[in-house]
Amino acid sequence: MAYVFAHDGECQFSGRWTTITAARAFDPLILQVPIEATHWIRFTAGATANLAVHEVVTGGTGSGTAVVVAQIIEQGTAGGSSSAGVLLLRNLSWLATTVVGVDFVATEVLTGGTSTGTVVASGPVQRIISHAPAKTLLITCQTATLQFSYSGLDPTATAGTDEGMQLVSGGNFLLRGPHNIKKFKAINAVNGSGSVMKYALHY
Repeated sequence: MAYVFAHDGECQFSGRWTTITAARAFDPLILQVPIEATHWIRFTAGATANLAVHEVVTGGTGSGTAVVVAQIIEQGTAGGSSSAGVLLLRNLSWLATTVVGVDFVATEVLTGGTSTGTVVASGPVQRIISHAPAKTLLITCQTATLQFSYSGLDPTATAGTDEGMQLVSGGNFLLRGPHNIKKFKAINAVNGSGSVMKYALHY
């Protein structure tokens, strides 16, 4: 049974954004997880092809399987070697003969049975705790100043039209409300500065 705090919620996803050279928003599927998804896992090093929705992925270490509900790209491009993000999964199956026994593990290669695309698991499988909309967003700026907005306007670099608010390196900001989070966007304050934003989404 999932216990969700009434006020700010419980953290379900965390991650980081880099190379934020255009105004970027959260994928709608991470802000409200599809009801069929039961688990999620972070991945890196996507290759060959983008994983297909509803295809089975198989772990190269333990031969466990799962069905892909969605592949959410947070870095790079789908199918590219630099891509990273979140896989939403269902129908997990851990075979009795697996090396791991009960889980995908970090650095395990997951291969799509239809697309032949691959990704590398960057952590253990996590259970989905809520399918309700995200209610709280915490962001921190790790490197170089960010511009961000949640009014519906796209934030822009300071050398341009300078839309949005600034968050300097080492700063943090807490945003509440599903509609505010849905409208949230961020960009480098200085184009190409390599700003890094880390986030935690609570549900």
